[in-house]
Amino acid sequence: MEKLSETELLWGKSRRELEKIICSEPVIGWEGEAISSLGDIVWSSSVILHEQYTEEESKRHLILFPLHLLILAVDDEKNKFIYQGLLPLSGISIKPSTENTFEITGSMFDSRIITCSDSEEFRIWMAHLPRRVKKASIYRPHKQQKLSVLVPCDEVWKRQELEKYLLQNPINGWEGTPIQHLGDIIYLSMVKINVAHSEIFEERIMILFPDDLIMLSTDEQKTIVQYEGRLPTQSIRALERSARVGHLEFEITGNMMEPVKVSCAKPGEYKKWFFHLQKPDCNTNTLPSHGQLPPKPPKKTKSCRY
Repeated sequence: MEKLSETELLWGKSRRELEKIICSEPVIGWEGEAISSLGDIVWSSSVILHEQYTEEESKRHLILFPLHLLILAVDDEKNKFIYQGLLPLSGISIKPSTENTFEITGSMFDSRIITCSDSEEFRIWMAHLPRRVKKASIYRPHKQQKLSVLVPCDEVWKRQELEKYLLQNPINGWEGTPIQHLGDIIYLSMVKINVAHSEIFEERIMILFPDDLIMLSTDEQKTIVQYEGRLPTQSIRALERSARVGHLEFEITGNMMEPVKVSCAKPGEYKKWFFHLQKPDCNTNTLPSHGQLPPKPPKKTKSCRY
C-alpha cells in the first residue's frame, strides 16, 4: 500500500498529496464543517461511477473516512474537486459485482456501481470498506445519542446541528429522491400536527425545501428518525386558524389532501413558517401583521385555486 500511496493518481500528484489537498483546500460545493473533521482518511482513489438509471459513466474520487464515504467529481481543466455526496457508512451495504466492480446501496440514495482502475485497487477497497461499514454499524447506537440532545431543536445551534444530522444519517422508511438531493433547507423546526378532524397532536420534525415540505418523527428515546411523508410546496398553502392568545396554529391545505393543522411552540417559529408557506398571490388576508401574534381572525374572502 505504501507504493500505491506514492503513485501518481491525478494531475501529477500522488494519493497522499491529493488527500492533503482535499482536507486543506476548498472543495467546490462543500458546506459545513471542514472535511478534515470527518477524521483520518482510510483510503482514497479515482473510480468510474455508473448511474443505474441513466446508464451514464463519470469519473469520481472516493475518500473513505472512519464513518463516511465522500464522493467528489473531478474537474481536470481546473484541477479542482467538486462535492457530490457524503454517505454515512452505517446506512449502506456493499456487494461485489463483476470484475473490479462493487455496488453501494442504501435506504437514502440510489444504488451506485463503482469500477476500480485495476484489481489491486479493488482488493484494497474490499479489504477496507466492508469492515468499516460493519464498525460504523456497531458504533451507530452511540452516535444516535446525539439526536436526543438535538431534539427538541429549541436553540439555533441545535437546529443547525439537526440539519447536518438528518443529511448524514439514515432515515427509516425514506421514499423517493434522497434527502441530500432536495436542495438547501429553507427552514426546520419541531412542531405538533394533527390531520383532518383528529384531536390528537403528534410531534414532528418539519423541514422546508424549495419544492418539498418533509415530515419526520422520532421514537420515544429520540434515537431513530422515521419518514412520515412529504407535500409539494407548489400545491399547498398556509391558512391562519389561530385567533386566541397563546395559540400559534395554522392550517396547511391543498388539492388532494386532508387539511393538516400545525401548532408551533414559539411565536418566532410561527411567523417563519407562515411567511414561507403562505401564498401572497392568494387574497386570503393570512399574513400576520408585524409584532402581533397571533394575528386577527382572517376576513372572509374568495378562496384561492391551485
